[in-house]
Amino acid sequence: MRFNAWRRDWYGAIIPESSHLYVPCNDNSTQDLLPELANICDFIDNARGPNQTSSVLVHCQQGRSRSATVVIAYLMRAHRWSLSKALEHVSGKRRIKPYDNFMEQLRVWEAVGYDIWQADRTPKPEYAAYLRGRAERLQELGLTGNEPIGIQNL
Repeated sequence: MRFNAWRRDWYGAIIPESSHLYVPCNDNSTQDLLPELANICDFIDNARGPNQTSSVLVHCQQGRSRSATVVIAYLMRAHRWSLSKALEHVSGKRRIKPYDNFMEQLRVWEAVGYDIWQADRTPKPEYAAYLRGRAERLQELGLTGNEPIGIQNL
């Protein structure tokens, strides 16, 4: 899936499609970003190059919640930082406010050691507990979790 703006020819001339990753993501109490984080972190690592010197732009609509969550998750994994250290670092660079749901996911990300899956591809206990809580929130809201993601994208 491509973000509509990337369909403009001049975008492609500046930044080739292989150099951007589009992740549909709602900023709400039920969006599960955890299954995407490893792939996003891998993409950022690859984009930064072998010496990890290239810059990468991570953005969302306001740059306060979803993109901040991704940058924090990346710093946690790349530097083996705690959530509190990564949060403090990013907060020192810009005003951020990750949605409560994403903060919960970052705590899970830290607890599972940046990999939500066990060897048999079942969720690690911490991620399974998050999924149970998410299922309860979805049920309370009368949602399935498969609702289309609107214009809010990471």
